[in-house]
Order: sequence, then structure tokens, then C-alpha cells
Amino acid sequence: MSEPDIRRLDSTNAFIVVDLPGAPRADGVVRCARKVLVDSTKSLARSRTYSWAVLAQKVSGASAAINAEGEDRPAAIGAFCAETAPQVADGSLTLSPGKGLTPADLDALGGIPSPDPEAFVAGIIGCVRAATGSHAVATAAVEFDGGVGKLLHEALAAEGIEVLASGSDALGTPADVLLFGSRPGVVEHTVAGQLPHRLLVPTAPMAFTPRALAVATRNGATVLPDFVTTAGELASRSGSDPGSALAEVTERALAHEEGAVLGACRAAEEFILSWRDDLPFGRPIG
Repeated sequence: MSEPDIRRLDSTNAFIVVDLPGAPRADGVVRCARKVLVDSTKSLARSRTYSWAVLAQKVSGASAAINAEGEDRPAAIGAFCAETAPQVADGSLTLSPGKGLTPADLDALGGIPSPDPEAFVAGIIGCVRAATGSHAVATAAVEFDGGVGKLLHEALAAEGIEVLASGSDALGTPADVLLFGSRPGVVEHTVAGQLPHRLLVPTAPMAFTPRALAVATRNGATVLPDFVTTAGELASRSGSDPGSALAEVTERALAHEEGAVLGACRAAEEFILSWRDDLPFGRPIG
């Protein structure tokens, strides 16, 4: 089992986690806040590793953090960009803005992938189609739209799926599908035990805990892996059609005897071991 590489920057209070040291390249997000936790940063990098792996791409997940707020923020972001830009320029690292940052904040970094909300939504819809198959899905509750606003609602409507509730009310509103992910672990085991939905579709990484997965599965719900459902933009960047690619990944995962989440984990790990000697320690669940 391998451990991620954590590099602390010299010029400012910031660090970069590369999940698979020695990988040809690494890709992930940068977040900025007063204090960004190392554990959550490592978790995001791990999730991104598995997203790329289910797409059969030899890319390590990465995640970066800038610890700054208020008037210190512009200088900290500038220092981060200046120190990290050489890695971005040589193609070994790709970073996108995450929580607390906008694309404009990272202009000096260069090489930022363009946001692709259409690909993100297409990926989610592909996963929903694959998970429901010939079964009629008429209603959804959207606890979190993945930051894409009405685009997701419009895509659901185009599928003939009516959104019955949005925001926190969605967790208790009976519907065929729940889309969720407003924060990491928003669905923990207590919440999972009360959900009335039969298909749970994360719209952000790390949206449910391991115990929540066990409880929801025991109650008869199907839980999809968040490192698959949120990978539409990555699929597009790798040259695939997001809807078709993630539908195929979801179908294979659902066919696994251990369920979709562990099935997708197994598929990701099989690919990682095809080009590395060992696996990262721990799976991207919770």
C-alpha cells in the first residue's frame, strides 16, 4: 500500500497532495480557506485517483490547499500560483479551482481546465439511466445540484423526471432518486436510515460515509459511487462522451456482487495495478 506525497510550499502557507507519487501526471482541485485540513485534502485526491482509474487513465488524483483569508488572501494565492506554475507548465500537474476560489483567482497558474457543466450533468444523467434501466423513474429530490444551477434540473426534466424538492427538504421528501452532496458526509448512517429514496446519486465527492452505505444498502436502496457520478468533466477531458462512458462504468459496477460502490472500487483498483506495483491505502468512501 502506498501513501500520498504531501508537499508544503516554501512561499506561503499551502500544500499539495499527490495521491500516487511517481504517476505520469496528477490532477485535482485547489481550495482556499482559513484552515484547510490535510485529511480532507488527501480524501479529495484519493477520490480523483479513483475517478481517473475507472476511466482507464494513468493519472494520479491531486488536491491542494491555500490557508489564507481576508486581506492575506490575494498575496497567498499569488505566491501559490508562482511556486506551482512550473509544474503546471511542464504538464505534471493540473489544478482547477475548488471551494473558496474562482478561475480568475488562478489566472497566474496557467493551464486551468475550462469548466464544463454540461459534461458534469451528462455524466450524472448517464449514471441515472444505467442504474434505473427499464424501470420507470418519475421523481427526484435534489439536496445539492453540484453547483450547476438549473442545468441539472433541466436535464432531469428532459428525462421526464420531476423534481419534487430542493435543498435540505430533499432528504425527507419521498422520490425515486435523491441527488445529494452539499458537504462531505451529508448522508451519514442516521440520515441514511431515514431516506425514502431507492436510488442515491452523489453530486459531489465524499458525500456519504461507510456506515451510511451499509445502512442504505441494507434498507434496499442503490447507492452509486461519487467518484463515478461526478466524473463527467474528466470523461470529457479524456476524450469520451460523459453520458455513455459513465453509464458503462455504472452498469459494470452494478453487476458486481458487492454492489455498485465496491464494484467500482474494484474496477479502479484493477486498473491502478495494471500500471503500478501497489494500491493507495484506503478507499474514497466517507
